[in-house]
Amino acid sequence: MKKTLFLLIISFSTISIFSQKKVEAPAETVKKVEAPVVSKPISIAPVSDGIFAPKESNPFEIGISGGLHTIWGDISSRVGLNLDNSTFGFHIRKALSHHFSMRLQYNYGNATMKHEAPRYSGVGNFIGGLANPGQSLWFASSQAYSHMFALDQIFTLGNNSVYRSHPKVIFDLFVGPALVMYTTKLDLKDGSGAQYNWSAAESIFQSAITSDPVNGYTKGVSDVSRWMDNTLDNNYETYATNNGFKVKLFDMAVIPAVTFGAGAAVRISDKFNLGIEQRFVYLFDDYIDGERFNGGSSSSGDLSQNNDMILNTTVKLNYNLAKKGTNALPKYWKNENDYIYRKVAGADNKKILNEAFADSDGDGVPNRLDQEEDSRTGCPVDTRGVMLDSDKDGILDCDDVEPYSPAGYPVDSKGKAIVPPPACCEEMKNMVPKEQTNTTNPACAETSIPSVKFAKNKYGISPEIANSLKTIGEKMQNCPDMRLVVAGVNDRNSNNGKLNEQLSYNRANEVVNHLTEKFGITRDRFIVKFNQDGLGDKEADRAVMFRHAQNGESGNSNPPSPHPGLNAGSK
Repeated sequence: MKKTLFLLIISFSTISIFSQKKVEAPAETVKKVEAPVVSKPISIAPVSDGIFAPKESNPFEIGISGGLHTIWGDISSRVGLNLDNSTFGFHIRKALSHHFSMRLQYNYGNATMKHEAPRYSGVGNFIGGLANPGQSLWFASSQAYSHMFALDQIFTLGNNSVYRSHPKVIFDLFVGPALVMYTTKLDLKDGSGAQYNWSAAESIFQSAITSDPVNGYTKGVSDVSRWMDNTLDNNYETYATNNGFKVKLFDMAVIPAVTFGAGAAVRISDKFNLGIEQRFVYLFDDYIDGERFNGGSSSSGDLSQNNDMILNTTVKLNYNLAKKGTNALPKYWKNENDYIYRKVAGADNKKILNEAFADSDGDGVPNRLDQEEDSRTGCPVDTRGVMLDSDKDGILDCDDVEPYSPAGYPVDSKGKAIVPPPACCEEMKNMVPKEQTNTTNPACAETSIPSVKFAKNKYGISPEIANSLKTIGEKMQNCPDMRLVVAGVNDRNSNNGKLNEQLSYNRANEVVNHLTEKFGITRDRFIVKFNQDGLGDKEADRAVMFRHAQNGESGNSNPPSPHPGLNAGSK
């Protein structure tokens, strides 16, 4: 009963592997997941079959094998340099994945066995081949012929190297059900059909034991072995015992078995590989060696408690059945990560980085995140790449002379808030006598205007400088008669005279441009000077200074560059 249950488990496990199918959920049970709505989706490669490895050819493999065939039982095989213990076979194999495959294996085996101790087989043993059926003395000399059909389930190791796309060596572990047909014959009679004189062999064996109780058994076995080599004709004419319950086919016993083992193979070419394999076949039977007795003398026959096993050590030559003109390999000869390795190795990292950080409009926000890819050059943008309108007056910061206009007031075309004067002040203005309306505003008469300082070799308007110029610009807006002399100081910390002169020009000119563009001050209200003497202090000499123009003082508001084409400093 236990043997039958064991076989059923093995069979069902094999069937289940072949019956596995991809299970798909019914269409009505699959819920569609909507992608989140965003104002501008980030570009991500779609998940499709295109990113996975393409289907690859997976040919069948066929092969032949040959080697050593032995039996492990009550009477064990005697191995010599001959074909008395040999096997040959062939197989067909198909990979189901990179690590799992199935193989249908056939092996024919021939095993010769001998036991030099006397056999005192009890009642029930097959002694029909003896001259005197009632006699129980004999010496075992048998030969078994077998056919094995196995369905191997193979797990492959060693094909996941990070150094090779196709391994040179693989290792297999296998297990599976098997069916064995066998017949076993004994050599009990000489050429004339008479029984051998087993008593003579027994006397040799007993004499050795009597003369040396310690080592006599070993000597007896050796002496009997020589007697058997000289006496027996190795003509196995008598069928060995059968327990009477086995199915027979073509006069051979048919029994179930379980086979397992391990092997290794070396790839010689894309078509051929050579392997070595050790196979164990556990038989649900104890008679393939010719008997089931330990050699005891009890009337019960001293039955053995262990079933016999077949051991095959074989060399295999395998050939894959790829289509003509291709070098396709079965999956177990391929690295399952080969496609990934090739993709990674072939990736252009520089191109990937360039695409990831591409910024077409140069606003500092990559295209993948930019929701306004055609922002104007020089316009500040928010973190999404959209041009800023800080005061929400409809005029972009880069066009707005007053980017932070007070809320609630209309603005003009340049973004400046139109703030009406307080009613009280208008009434007071009307009350002032006509001759007093041109009285100078005391605030406009202030003569101290702080200079602005630049970093070394820089002439761009930093946030700090812009903040200082804001005070000057607003003051000039409130004082329409106010005129300024803007003087760029010669930075004498460098010995390059032309460079210093041009740098002082650039700084003065940049300040005037900022005041005219951001605050709407006309350029004719400025007198621009450059290359002015400094104080010899490296901080003070990197500056643009301001003073009120004197009555009647004149000068160029937009002088030409002293050294056109000379790159002096940077923004």
